[in-house]
Order: sequence, then structure tokens, then C-alpha cells
Amino acid sequence: DGNGDDDDTHVLLLQDKDAFSNLSETDASILSTNSKITPRQVHLVHELLHLEAVLASATGNSNPDSDLETRFRLMVKKRLNREHKEDMALYPTKEEKKAFLSRLYEEHINPYKTWMAKRQMKRQ
Repeated sequence: DGNGDDDDTHVLLLQDKDAFSNLSETDASILSTNSKITPRQVHLVHELLHLEAVLASATGNSNPDSDLETRFRLMVKKRLNREHKEDMALYPTKEEKKAFLSRLYEEHINPYKTWMAKRQMKRQ
């Protein structure tokens, strides 16, 4: 409705410690069947909605809530880790695995941020 109430509601919902849990493959499959999109698209929509709420946690010139950002990043990285398990096995050390996962995260988050910026511009 443009008055920001929806953004406040999203942020309040994300204060729950379980708000950043990943969707199970079963839930994603059920949702994909009901909404006629793929399970992967369900995961992406789930993450975009969470990112929108994280960004909405920024007030004025302040940055988004760092705790929410961290929980969002970990949620996405858990999904990426699950999806790229075979690739992760190629890296022998924990540091190399973390670096690989960080690169994957950046590759996945940049299009999200671009989409969110375009969406925000359309709202104005």
C-alpha cells in the first residue's frame, strides 16, 4: 500500500529465529506443484522474499540489520552447499571450501540485488 507497513511486517516476521530456515526439498516440491514453477524457482522466490525483508530493515540512511543479513547469507550458503556438494568435495581444506562457497554466494546474490534495485525503482 506504499506506507511501509508491509516492510515492517516482513522485518518483524524475520526476527523469529526460525525465519531463515531453508525450505525442505519436500516443501519446495509441493509448493512448485501448487504454483506451477520448479522447486529451484521456489527456493529463489523464498530467498528473494527474505532479501526484501532484510533490505527493508534499513531505516533512513542506515544499513540493513546485520544480524538479519548474516542469517540470510547463511540460509543461502546452506542451499548452495547442498546443491554443490560434489563441487565442494574437490576442495581439500575448509578454507578453500569457504572461499568457493563465498564465490558462489556472490554469483547468486548479485542478480538478486540487481532485481531488487529494479523493483525498488518501479515502486517509486
